[in-house]
Amino acid sequence: MALPSLFTSFLPSSIGHKPSLSFFRHPRFCSSSSASFGSRSVTCASKIEDQEIVRRSANWQPSVWDYDFVQSLSVDHTDKFTEQVQRLKEEVKGLFDREMNQVAKLEFIDVVQRLGLGYHFETEIKDALRSIHSKTGDAQLSDDLYFASLRFRLLRQHGYDVPQDVFQRFMNKGGTFIKSLNKNVKGLLNLYEASFHGLEGETIVDEAWNFAFKHLKDLNLDEVPTIWRAT
Repeated sequence: MALPSLFTSFLPSSIGHKPSLSFFRHPRFCSSSSASFGSRSVTCASKIEDQEIVRRSANWQPSVWDYDFVQSLSVDHTDKFTEQVQRLKEEVKGLFDREMNQVAKLEFIDVVQRLGLGYHFETEIKDALRSIHSKTGDAQLSDDLYFASLRFRLLRQHGYDVPQDVFQRFMNKGGTFIKSLNKNVKGLLNLYEASFHGLEGETIVDEAWNFAFKHLKDLNLDEVPTIWRAT
């Protein structure tokens, strides 16, 4: 079966012969064109005039803050503030070495991290948490939801293996958290944060999230101290 004459015009007449590029010109650039379905040719002539392109300018003035100008600025105060920063860092490091109970140490670490200063004291934080992780007999940490949640979160943040069973003492026989804990705002906040460090399949941590989320959502903010709301 013979191809229609329109399509045969695009086929090479012999091996090695390429079709003319005039067939592939975009229609929008064609000033005139003609096509005949009964003939063997399609023509498209185009003419693009060279025009000077004028771009709009916002007339922005060059910034005076070039590299040379910035380098020429006086920085005499740099040494003064560097010394002050170093002095303050040494004071904070001294606080890590100060004798304090686990609760106070955990709260101190939490404050340092929330201030975004943890990277200055990575070694001190690791040493403190290593010591806390090795001491599991602190009754206050075990019996208080706030401190148990704080300890769980900080240790897991830093890669320590802390079992989810630490929250079982706050649950009833039905596997749900004791209802009276819904008034413990600080405990709920820390339990909610701790729940984000759970592992897949940890049902107790999942239940902690559900319990904390539900009761935090139902809180009357007018009855919550401002400092806890900020936390």
